[in-house]
Amino acid sequence: MLFEKIMNQINHTSYRLNEMAHVGNIHNTNCVCVYDNEGPVAHFHIFSGPAKRPVWETCIQFTTASYFHHSGKEGRLDSKEKKDLINFMNSPHKGLSITNWQYAKTLWNDNNPQWEIDANTPMPDYNLL
Repeated sequence: MLFEKIMNQINHTSYRLNEMAHVGNIHNTNCVCVYDNEGPVAHFHIFSGPAKRPVWETCIQFTTASYFHHSGKEGRLDSKEKKDLINFMNSPHKGLSITNWQYAKTLWNDNNPQWEIDANTPMPDYNLL
């Protein structure tokens, strides 16, 4: 009975309850993360504000310098934010001997095994977004 009530509440909740894997924060303002069960287009999210109700959000593909369109997540990066993203992705992930780019790809593959991307996928030139 309790389980049915919980599931009913989840099914009627307006915000997503999928799992989120946190890559890191860009200047402590924008969060970079990967969700599970996201479909065949490999991408990561950047958002500002609380995860369940972001103030601003965008999605960027791993394999090409392109935005991935999710309804309500149509934010765009300005030229400074693009440079900040590139610097963040090229930086070492804290506590690991890999970059945030490598870590983000690993998180995608761990959370979306049916749509894995090649671990050797190079980072596109996100200045071209």
